[in-house]
Amino acid sequence: MDYFINVKSIKINQKVGALNTSLLAIDNEGYGGMKISMVNPYTVLETSIYNAMVNTFVKEVANIPKVKPITPFGACFNLKNIDVTKVGLAVP
Repeated sequence: MDYFINVKSIKINQKVGALNTSLLAIDNEGYGGMKISMVNPYTVLETSIYNAMVNTFVKEVANIPKVKPITPFGACFNLKNIDVTKVGLAVP
């Protein structure tokens, strides 16, 4: 099952990447929005939005060493260097 939600912005560490926000919005006919899948273990984003988010995230975690990417992801990091909090990993 999939859900589509209307998204106004996406922030990483209070920073907004260069996004075409019209791609995140649901139009007057009910099409569009951001898809949240109950089947996939991750959210699939439109390519330009994904790239903008990854670029912003990579800049914000520049102190965390990268590791070889795992398909379908482009940026992967060494978890040994990331603290864990009550709500998950301590990342932006």
